[in-house]
Amino acid sequence: MLIVEISLEDGEIFFGVFDRNDVECSPVRRHLRCGFPAKDLNLLCGRFPFFSSTRGLYIPGEDGTRDMISSGRLLWKSVFPSRVREVLSGSARKTLLMLLDDRLAEVPWELAYDGNDFLCRKFACSRILRYRGEKDSVRRKRPLSPARALVLADPAGGLSYAYAEGLEIKGILSRLPGISVDFRSFPAGKMFLHEALGRYDMLHFAGHCLPGEKGGWVLSDGVFGAEDVAQAAQVSVLPFFVFANACASAAGRRGFPPLAASFLLHGTMHYLGTIAAAEDAACRDFAAGFYRRLRGGLSIAEIVRLCRYFQPSRIGTWSRYVLYGRPDTALYERRRASATGSRLLRNWKTTAAALMAGAVFLFGPPAQEEESNYLLLLKGRRMFRGGEHAAAAAVFRDVVNKTPRCVAAYRFLGEIYEQAGRRREALECYYELARQCAENGYQSGLSCAYSGIGWIYQMQGKHARAAGFYSKSLALARENHDRLNEALALRRMAVWQIDAGDYDAALGLLTKSSDINREKQWIYRHKYNLACDYFDIGLVFVNKDDYPAAKKFYLKSKRIFERLGAGEELSDCYFNLGEVFLLEKDYARALELYLKGLELDIKQRNYANIAGDHNMIGELYLETGDRVSAERSFMTAEANAVKAGAVPELAEACCHLASICKSARRKQEAREYLRKAQAVLREIDMPAFYSLRKKFRELEL
Repeated sequence: MLIVEISLEDGEIFFGVFDRNDVECSPVRRHLRCGFPAKDLNLLCGRFPFFSSTRGLYIPGEDGTRDMISSGRLLWKSVFPSRVREVLSGSARKTLLMLLDDRLAEVPWELAYDGNDFLCRKFACSRILRYRGEKDSVRRKRPLSPARALVLADPAGGLSYAYAEGLEIKGILSRLPGISVDFRSFPAGKMFLHEALGRYDMLHFAGHCLPGEKGGWVLSDGVFGAEDVAQAAQVSVLPFFVFANACASAAGRRGFPPLAASFLLHGTMHYLGTIAAAEDAACRDFAAGFYRRLRGGLSIAEIVRLCRYFQPSRIGTWSRYVLYGRPDTALYERRRASATGSRLLRNWKTTAAALMAGAVFLFGPPAQEEESNYLLLLKGRRMFRGGEHAAAAAVFRDVVNKTPRCVAAYRFLGEIYEQAGRRREALECYYELARQCAENGYQSGLSCAYSGIGWIYQMQGKHARAAGFYSKSLALARENHDRLNEALALRRMAVWQIDAGDYDAALGLLTKSSDINREKQWIYRHKYNLACDYFDIGLVFVNKDDYPAAKKFYLKSKRIFERLGAGEELSDCYFNLGEVFLLEKDYARALELYLKGLELDIKQRNYANIAGDHNMIGELYLETGDRVSAERSFMTAEANAVKAGAVPELAEACCHLASICKSARRKQEAREYLRKAQAVLREIDMPAFYSLRKKFRELEL
């Protein structure tokens, strides 16, 4: 463990950095004066977006992330002495403990940026405060398993998101052997909490918190603050771990966090909270991710680090959390839970049942399966984005074989099979994704799975079934206040209406979806989905023959994709814009846009897209009467489709080549392309290609 001690003496800041070996080798701990005026720390803190925002609700998007990095780099270079920077940058330690003067607690030390990453993402990081009061703190021992946990959600009433968070956390903890979980919501008052604190080892609070020395958790009959915690500690032992998932639950004036400090001074060993206001849905996801990772037996600080590391786009949320307590303590230990269970055995039948349960628990997939397969998931996604669908599918199948509950792999596999035209396999993946999410209480993933199932049914022409799954996805998203999946379901319902020819209904749904995404466009996925909304609105106007309006929305979509660096989607924008010019008979401009899109796909080595690109370019050449160039384009499309395993693109290329060969009286070649196309079509179930079969019959070969 690496230890950094930061103290304040006579208006000057001092740093000490050492590890256990340093303590054993020398009785002297050297402290370095940083030279940065302590009185200017507030100005430096004000550069961080959540401090500078008047309400503390600022959630950084792409520009905000740069601001956060810039502020973190300034904190690192201006305040941390060079020797301390050298040790932290070169240390192989994975755990960092910060011993802080209580007057420096408000400074987000964990967000110092060393040029590569924030300290709180590089290290499993936590804090311990230097307390200057007269009263001694109460110490308590580590609780024996099985632990008792209390989930207190929306105790004052009126916060539906907090209530939903509590139910989700209760479901996650209930599946951990050795933990007994109680759930309480409105009404829950101060008397209840006074009595309850002594009965539980873990406490999760989801609700509203008032900042300041007189602030605290808002209950149904008032505010439960620092003095109430002290009174409760006089008659009972406080919980070992407290997670206060509420706005500014670990913040205080002049650096000292009164509520957090009161828990810590009176026996709580670990306190996790926020130093500013944060977005409700993102905080709920952070908390759910924290408790899901308990199963692995990791330390509390390492779990918090992983929650930060695997939510890079939500820096506006994870940057606000601070952890007090030792960073190397495990909140949940699998062996201890199993051993405690064995002490309760009474006969051989109970023993056999416990052994079977233990086998499932020990050898089943761990809760952090996403992390254990993270490199493979990244590799597969990179291949998928690069158009190497067959290779990517092999990687994700390997992940599924090793960890059947890795839901991310099923989602990627579904998308791969979907793009390859293998609708049956895609449907199986989405159904398995839905099953896994339903069993494990992943409501957001379940909504996404329903949307994917509906999309496959729509591609198969089963519109009634598709509409049913879209409705289920939308209802589930709204029930859980999942705005991201609500917008996704609305957009896919809009495409359903486009297929049905009801363009006004489609436009109405896309307007609702874009309104949701526009409200939260500082979040990457919402911004991305907003670009998709504009793209589909452009498609609606193309179908309504309103080409100027279509161009306007395609260009709006293109600008967002450019800012996001989404090359594949940007290529789609170029091709759809080109198609509008093609419809207007402006072939030169259409070809120019097609070639720009093709250049992007070649740069990304997206072979499936390259195949589709050349099919569209070939169709343009056919319309202009350049059959030689058209044939060359279709042959290039065929080669890239084979390389990518892109079934629809291969079928389309073979269809065009068969038609060209027939018109050139090269009947033998036409027959070969026809047989190849028919063999490909037997692998897919896609209504759009029924028309191709009709074309094949028209060839009369």
